[in-house]
Amino acid sequence: MRNNLLVYTSIIGAIIFWSLSFVWYKTALLYFSPTGIIIFRLSLSSIILLTIGLLIRQIQKLKIRDFKLFLTMTFFEPFIYSLCEANGLTMVSSTLAAVIVATIPLFTPLGAFLFFKEKISIQNAIGILLSVVGVVLVAYQSGNQATGSILGILLMFGAVVAAIGYVISLKKLTQRYNSFSIVTYQSILAALLMLPVFFATDRLTPSMFTSEALIPILKLTIFASIIAFLLYAYSLRHFSIAKINVFLNLIPVFTAIAAYFLQGDRFSTINLVGIAVTLAGLYVSQVNLNAQKTLQVNS
Repeated sequence: MRNNLLVYTSIIGAIIFWSLSFVWYKTALLYFSPTGIIIFRLSLSSIILLTIGLLIRQIQKLKIRDFKLFLTMTFFEPFIYSLCEANGLTMVSSTLAAVIVATIPLFTPLGAFLFFKEKISIQNAIGILLSVVGVVLVAYQSGNQATGSILGILLMFGAVVAAIGYVISLKKLTQRYNSFSIVTYQSILAALLMLPVFFATDRLTPSMFTSEALIPILKLTIFASIIAFLLYAYSLRHFSIAKINVFLNLIPVFTAIAAYFLQGDRFSTINLVGIAVTLAGLYVSQVNLNAQKTLQVNS
C-alpha cells in the first residue's frame, strides 16, 4: 500500500510539473527569446545531470558506433522539438499548446507504421480524428485567450512530429544505455547544436541574468526537465504504459487550471468542450492497451 502511494505520488508529481512547464514557458518568454530559453535550459540541465551522473556513477561511456544514432535522436528532440515548442508558445496559449502536445501518443503509431510497418488500430484512428476536432475547438476564437495563430498551431504540431522521430530513434538506444545516460548525452548534444542558432539569432543581455528572468528557467530545468523525468521513470517501473497514459492525459486539464489561476486565461464553453473531446480521443486510442506488459526502465 505504501509503495503504491509512492508510485501514485510520483506520476502525479510528474504531470503537475509538466503541466506547469507550459505556464513557466510563458513567463520566461517575457525575458528571453525562444532560443534564449532553450540554450539556458539545456546548458543548466547538462551541467546538473553531468555532475549528478558522475557523482553517482550512472553515466555509461558513449560508444562511437552509437554517436550517429544519438545525434539523430537529439536532432529531433530536444533540438527541433524545443525550437517548435518555444516559438509556438509565443503564438498560442499554454492550454492549447498542452492539448496539442498531449496528442503525441496518438500520432506515434503513424511513425511506427511508416518505419516499422506496425498496424494502426481502429481505436487509434478514431482517437486521432477526435483529437484533431478537439484541437480545432480549443483554438476556436471567441475573444478569450485560449486561441492561437495558424503558424503557432503548426509549430506545435511540428513539435509532435519531432517527438515521434525521437521515439523511433530512442527505440534502439534504450537497449544499450540506461535512461540517465541517454538524457545526459542528449542534453549536452542539444546544447551544442543550439549554440550556433542562439548566437546567430540572439545575444546575451543583462536582463537575462536577473532573478525575475532566471527563476522560470530554473523551474523549467529543475522541475520539468530533471525531477519530472525521474518521477516518471520511477512510476514506469511499477505501472503499465496504459495506466501511465491515463495520468498523462490529464496534463491539458492541469495546464488549463494553472493558466486560469496564474495567467488569467479564460475559456469559452467551446474551448472546454474541445479539451474534453481531445481527452476522449486519447482515452479511445488506449482502450485495448491494458494487456500490455509493464515497461521496465533500464537503470
